[in-house]
Amino acid sequence: MQTNKRYYVGLDIGTDSVGYAVTDEKYDLKKFHGRASVRVLERL
Repeated sequence: MQTNKRYYVGLDIGTDSVGYAVTDEKYDLKKFHGRASVRVLERL
């Protein structure tokens, strides 16, 4: 049986960077392949 779970994706889109985070309903950071699903990408 498949269970559906809610999660939230937060985006921060700036002029020189993009960031994101994924949390569950309790706002705990989710992990993907053992790493926290948070990232900031900056322009080089």
